[in-house]
Amino acid sequence: MARTARRIGLVLISSGALVFLTLSSIFPWSAKSRHTLKRVIAKTEMRWGTIRGEPPRLISISGNVNEAGVEIEALDSPSGMATVTDRDGRFVLPWVDWYPGAAYDLVFSVGETRARLLTVPAPSVAPSNGVFDAGDFNLSRAQQVDRGALQGLNSISYEVYDSVNRPYYRKLYETLTDGKPATKSGLMQ
Repeated sequence: MARTARRIGLVLISSGALVFLTLSSIFPWSAKSRHTLKRVIAKTEMRWGTIRGEPPRLISISGNVNEAGVEIEALDSPSGMATVTDRDGRFVLPWVDWYPGAAYDLVFSVGETRARLLTVPAPSVAPSNGVFDAGDFNLSRAQQVDRGALQGLNSISYEVYDSVNRPYYRKLYETLTDGKPATKSGLMQ
């Protein structure tokens, strides 16, 4: 009996150490592991919601940040859509998944590197008009994050300029546009 208890204890301690090694923030693979775990939990919550008669549906999130030109996106958004605040700081972020227990990790960015992260819980019932008004956001209380290190950012991708093949692309452009009339703005018709 004591031997069985020792084995169970050893298995529990080993499992706990494995979970710690996988999810602890001191290791380079931990962010990806935590993100994967979060996605598995979200998919499970979606399935449970469907079983209970509340299937996932797409909604939009509206709000206000009182600053113009702030880019807003939701991590792991199924649409990959992002939005920018208008001159009054208002925004509508389209097509995020609503399901019972959902929470949205919203990234508010000004420029390529300055970003803040806020988690917003979804309403318990899907909005009948398809728009969840999340209210006013105070970005000074949001967690400052490095955009490049965020897992689940899928609305924007940056391409490195292909300087090695610049002569090829320049020649291709000249070949395709040679003899074509231009508009007043200089664009080809």
